[in-house]
Amino acid sequence: MGSRGTARAAVCAALLAACGQGASTGDHQSPGIDVSKISLTYVCENRFRIQNSSASAVTVSWKVENSGDQGTVDLPAPPGNQVFSETFFSTRAIGTVVLSAGTTRIGSVANSQTPCTTQNFPLVQVAVTPTAASVAPGGTLQISAQVTGDPDTAVRWSVKERNGGSVDATGVYTAPQTNGTFHVIATSHADPSRTATATVTVRPGAVQVVVRPAAVTLAVNGTRRLVAQVSGNPDTAVLWSVSEGNSGGTVDPTGLYTAPATVGTFHVVATSHADPAISAIATVTVQLTPPPVLGQWDPVETWPVVPIHVVLLQDGRVLNWSRLGEATVWDPNSNSFSTVKAPSWEFCSGNAVLPNGQVIVPGGHITDEYGLPDVNVFDPATSTWSTAPPMAAGRWYPTAMTMADGSILVVSGNTADHLLNEIPEVRNPDGTWRELTGAQFPVPWYPKLFPAPGGRVFLAGSDRHTKFLDTTGTGQWSDGPTTKFANRDYGTAVMYAPGKVMIAGGAIPPTDTAEVIDINAASPAWRFTASMNHPRRHVTGTVLPDGKVLITGGTSGTGFNDETHAVFSAELWDPATEKWTELSSMTILRVYHSVALLMPDARVLVGGGGEGASGTDEPNIEMFSPPYLFNSDGSLAARPTITQAPDSLAYGASFQVSSPDAAQISAVVLMRNGAVTHTFNSSELRVPLHFSSSGGNSLQVTAPAVPDLATPGPYMLFILNAQGVPSVARMVHLG
Repeated sequence: MGSRGTARAAVCAALLAACGQGASTGDHQSPGIDVSKISLTYVCENRFRIQNSSASAVTVSWKVENSGDQGTVDLPAPPGNQVFSETFFSTRAIGTVVLSAGTTRIGSVANSQTPCTTQNFPLVQVAVTPTAASVAPGGTLQISAQVTGDPDTAVRWSVKERNGGSVDATGVYTAPQTNGTFHVIATSHADPSRTATATVTVRPGAVQVVVRPAAVTLAVNGTRRLVAQVSGNPDTAVLWSVSEGNSGGTVDPTGLYTAPATVGTFHVVATSHADPAISAIATVTVQLTPPPVLGQWDPVETWPVVPIHVVLLQDGRVLNWSRLGEATVWDPNSNSFSTVKAPSWEFCSGNAVLPNGQVIVPGGHITDEYGLPDVNVFDPATSTWSTAPPMAAGRWYPTAMTMADGSILVVSGNTADHLLNEIPEVRNPDGTWRELTGAQFPVPWYPKLFPAPGGRVFLAGSDRHTKFLDTTGTGQWSDGPTTKFANRDYGTAVMYAPGKVMIAGGAIPPTDTAEVIDINAASPAWRFTASMNHPRRHVTGTVLPDGKVLITGGTSGTGFNDETHAVFSAELWDPATEKWTELSSMTILRVYHSVALLMPDARVLVGGGGEGASGTDEPNIEMFSPPYLFNSDGSLAARPTITQAPDSLAYGASFQVSSPDAAQISAVVLMRNGAVTHTFNSSELRVPLHFSSSGGNSLQVTAPAVPDLATPGPYMLFILNAQGVPSVARMVHLG
């Protein structure tokens, strides 16, 4: 029998009358069992609840008199500091339910068949979107499920008919090659009796072709990837062409269009292979290169692997790995790659930067949704991996972060048994691990974790019920404020200033909304800020040295990974005005498994995508120069320079930075080296520093006083002039 008691024990203890009544306790005492510590209660409909307040686990049995219906229930000991554990079971038999331990009768209660309501039992409800749809044979359809009435919002997907196609764990349904009507079912993990069904009609239809984007503006000789979507036929191939011939540019078989050297308006055509009479057109306006006041994208650079995980090393190189390729290190100075084979399959692991600058990688990949307990550490000084003591259980899709005391927190992810790992673990500074058994809780995959005041940790999503974690002792979660929007699956989150967090995008269908919170406040609360220009899912946020937030990649489509509605333009959020500015567009679509990483030259590396969810594999990057690197006329801005700075900083210490531009400096900031995967940078922090100019070419700067919101490790030290133009960073070590 499954137990829902640990999730609801505190609620039912406070609302005992609302959770049911009518318990009856037996008079017989069995050796070793204190009957007064176990109670049976009827709840509603066919549901019964058993509470165990004894110090140990107990196995009991139940039966319905005169019916033959019976079963056993394992009652856990009370979890943590709770008074009792609570376990539910159900039976459809009508009559008196008797609870026993061995031959000892504990209690009995009648099955009253009282309807369940939100007053006597928090009803779990499941809804699916869409509830009905049509798809071509062999086609795919994204179905989403919404669960209310329980903190556990997970569902299990299935297809009712044996030959009715298949559905994966994310709700992507693949139709069979035969016509018919089939039923895709979402079953609540919290209450398997609660389901919702989507009716799918599989039938051939008229071929349709859609090209995304439908209109685009490029500079002369510029390039843009176009994507064609064919529906109504299993043959989804297209033939690409340009209506104006070679004078209108060229397009290759993958949809990569190259503009001509002349300005004008041209038309790129995608023609269905299955039905050449059907086509779609993208209109391309080619103009002279505009001033890059909205930022500038460099040409696409090919990499040996798809960068799904990227980490900035303390020497400015980038460690990266993918699902299928070996880990590599990219040196941007020489534009060269070194293969650094990892001891384990590190795809879908966590990644964080240790206080000493090494990279820790907890967890990894056995197969989809099955995780390794392995822990590997990469040393930039030697460019080698080493194995470290493993975690207590596997983790696939965990988040790892460095805490104020230098230890590493790892939360969520699936075990090797395909179970959600609900117990956070902490890697102590000496390399040993401890489980936070008092903080057991079903946190969704790749949670957005940030350092919080007082050495705590703030959980900002993707679930809307945010929380704080105290990692001392056996650990304990406490409730935080609820976000305004619903769950932001594959949205992004950043700490743009110490203790100030923004979340944006995510969900199916994707949202354009964004929210902010100040967790330094006595009573922090989420509030909406301005919405982005585009809804985005699979979107990555990057904090820039000037405190603004760059948003890149994502899709506005309703499916899990809809490349046909990829968003190519970047966006910039200004915390001073809380407004968004749409910036220039990248060449390659960046959706599922894409990344973005701030580099020491103040540009942003954007790359990856694919190797999963039927996405297009993109073993390449594009470097983005934000607007702060340009003057208003499009020319490159003069940048301040750092001629001297210490290699290491102690908390609260005063130190000197030398610069010929000292008199014009408006800000000095530390940017913690980033570690990015799956829409989230678990290591990046922006820490403004107090400074003064004593004249001449030097600045007197004060390091952060405490590590609570400036965790120890490698940082990039930037200075910014009065126009907000950043220097090239100096690498320093804090703590």
